[in-house]
Amino acid sequence: MDAKFAADSKRTVLLRRMDAVYPRTTEILALDAGLAPRRYCAEVGRGSVSVRLDPEVIKPLAIQWTQNGKPIPGAVLPELCLVNLSFDDSDLYYASISTAAGEIRSQAFVLVVMPANPLLNFSCRGFVTPDHPLIPGFVIGKAGALAHPGRYLFRALGPALASRGIESGLAHPRFKLFSRGSERADLLVATLSEEEVHRLAARAGAASIDKGASDAVGVAELAAGPYSLVVTGGPGEQGEVLVEIYELPR
Repeated sequence: MDAKFAADSKRTVLLRRMDAVYPRTTEILALDAGLAPRRYCAEVGRGSVSVRLDPEVIKPLAIQWTQNGKPIPGAVLPELCLVNLSFDDSDLYYASISTAAGEIRSQAFVLVVMPANPLLNFSCRGFVTPDHPLIPGFVIGKAGALAHPGRYLFRALGPALASRGIESGLAHPRFKLFSRGSERADLLVATLSEEEVHRLAARAGAASIDKGASDAVGVAELAAGPYSLVVTGGPGEQGEVLVEIYELPR
């Protein structure tokens, strides 16, 4: 295996392509090879898995993590963190532990590395009235996959449509973010300066918006899962609105 490691006193971190490490909650493995293997799923490239041995067990003399029975060079600490995964990392893992009483093996885990399905761009157009909001739904990645959240740009354009020949744009579009039936205002940042609105549009490759326009713009950090936007207008307003969603590069 040609992977490289960074180690400290608590864990071994397997660096794939030396990209940034994305920390996640660490899973505990029992020191019992007879237990059924754990199963973890992660997205290729940006997923990560972190496991460690049960801390209540007596101190070992030596630890060696293995992939498909083959020792992983440098993986000799109680915690193992695999990051920036490739498809070759889909395999069976466990630790061999030497103690004063002899050698034992930890509970194993199976890692399944799945294709990444990021939401690169989404758009839809509709007519909003006081009684009929526009509600586009979208899914990011695979729900339940171990992946670092992505950053997304949301825009609901009404006045900006005039520059595209549409004069019936919604005067004051606004939107709320929902996931699994609950509003997620905690995830959405909808108060942005004009400078930031233009900077984010440039990063996403989106068309610029006229300064001072009342189009709605927001950003959010979203993990894999289902989401929806509820787009409305001001009191008594109706009109055309274009919804755009972009994944922002890191």
